[in-house]
Amino acid sequence: MPFKFACEHCDRVLSVSSSKIGRRAKCPGCGESLTVPDKDAAAESMKQRKATPDDEEAVDPFAQFMVFDDAELVYETADFKPKAKEQTPVDHDKVAVSRRIVYVQGVLLGVVALSFFMFGILVGSATKPDRIPTNAVAGNKCSLTGIISYRNGANGEQPDRGAVVVLLPKGMPPDERVAVLALKPNSPPDAEAARAKHAIREIGGYWATANDNGEFKVEVTSSKTYYVLYVSGNANRQAGSPTPQQVKDITEMEEYIFPASDLIGQNQFRWQLVTVLSKNPMQLENVMFE
Repeated sequence: MPFKFACEHCDRVLSVSSSKIGRRAKCPGCGESLTVPDKDAAAESMKQRKATPDDEEAVDPFAQFMVFDDAELVYETADFKPKAKEQTPVDHDKVAVSRRIVYVQGVLLGVVALSFFMFGILVGSATKPDRIPTNAVAGNKCSLTGIISYRNGANGEQPDRGAVVVLLPKGMPPDERVAVLALKPNSPPDAEAARAKHAIREIGGYWATANDNGEFKVEVTSSKTYYVLYVSGNANRQAGSPTPQQVKDITEMEEYIFPASDLIGQNQFRWQLVTVLSKNPMQLENVMFE
């Protein structure tokens, strides 16, 4: 059982367990060393002390306990119990995750989302038909050759030197129609002509010019159907309104090139469909303008 006694140095009330009788300790108030007295001596010290217990305890917070060494506290009452540590409520339906893990997962999700976004752009651009040059498909090339001529009065049939041949993939008109004025027959090559040729290749088309013998050759992609436009370099159309067939042909042309009159001008032309089924060289029907 604990009992009280007065410190012999500072007269403060100290409380100690009876098991500590005769042991040396330090007063928590003044810090001086003392010997824990027996109960009789403790009672006598309490009678002789000057200050009242109430006054002492109100002034000195250390008056209710005594320290016997650097780590041990001895409280005034034996039934004193330290306050239990407050327990934080736990929600067993939730899982605690550190912030570092959350940040790492956020970065990973961002990387995955960006990767799929870039993959979608690549797939979309690769599958858009009017943006794939068909002449870039490896292993499916086919050589198309042909001869273009025109009838020159009494001189008879003559090679149509400088005639233009344009192949455009059926069913794949471009988002923006191609300006081909610079590709008119017998036009000198320049930067505008180079841009027009590039624009034709971008939509999967091809372009060629007849040589001095009226011959032309072009490498195309097989297993495709093309509109083929022949524009004579020497034969002019008759004056007057175009025929219904010519109007129909020009309307189809202008899904690809606009205005078609920039390329045709007053020259004779022919617009027809050709299907390339094989990789083997293919001879096109010879074209003669009257």
